[in-house]
Amino acid sequence: MPVIESFSEAITAFGVQRESNAYAKAAQRLYADEGRIEIDDQVVVSEGNEGAYVMAWVWVPDSALQGDSSGASDDPTPAGSFVTSQFRNHYKCPGCNHTWTDVWSAQCDDDCPECGTRHISPHKSDDV
Repeated sequence: MPVIESFSEAITAFGVQRESNAYAKAAQRLYADEGRIEIDDQVVVSEGNEGAYVMAWVWVPDSALQGDSSGASDDPTPAGSFVTSQFRNHYKCPGCNHTWTDVWSAQCDDDCPECGTRHISPHKSDDV
């Protein structure tokens, strides 16, 4: 393995194309918010037993540092924002029988990450 000398080289060595990875595509759909939360085209994904961590960039404006020399805050919710409910939806594809879960802000249809069958309704949803 070649010597990695920069963060960019590490992303290239260990990352995947966002559009070719189901977890990275789901992260883009669920969390990306231009100018606040960015997920690059080439992204590092760390898969676990029931999901994955997907590398993302979070924008912190200089104004968030005012009055707090550490930049930290006890309130993780930025001023002017709100927290919405989220649901862990459970799906089973009628086309290939693949099962998966996905977290959404609603109990909504999803597309099968295995075969691409569209508009599959969840058979169960849990509050998260």
